[in-house]
Amino acid sequence: MQVDSINEAHRNSRYLSDFELPPTLSASTDVAEAIADAVVIFLALPAQKLPGFLAEHKALIPHDTLLCSLAKGLYLPSKSLLSKAMLEHLGRLEQPLAFLSGPSFAIEIMKAHPTAVRVC
Repeated sequence: MQVDSINEAHRNSRYLSDFELPPTLSASTDVAEAIADAVVIFLALPAQKLPGFLAEHKALIPHDTLLCSLAKGLYLPSKSLLSKAMLEHLGRLEQPLAFLSGPSFAIEIMKAHPTAVRVC
């Protein structure tokens, strides 16, 4: 299982398996465990899956926790910005949101190539 590979071998067996991950990085299949006591939750899901994930797990996400989306694009079912879809699916008018944007590719980051991203 991918979680075991990350936790035991420090490699993501599914993606970029040639690269060793930091030993301080751990994986979990339990959302509550993964976000417990988090000040920031980085959401690395495709744009079309992100709102549904938030709706499914909204009871676990504190209202004051910053959600940082790594997804790019619009939410197609409602033809809206991802920020609007996220708030609608959370059922909240207010939730701290941030978005990471810019040209970056995982393979280049793992090879320590220069990249520039921005959080807004």
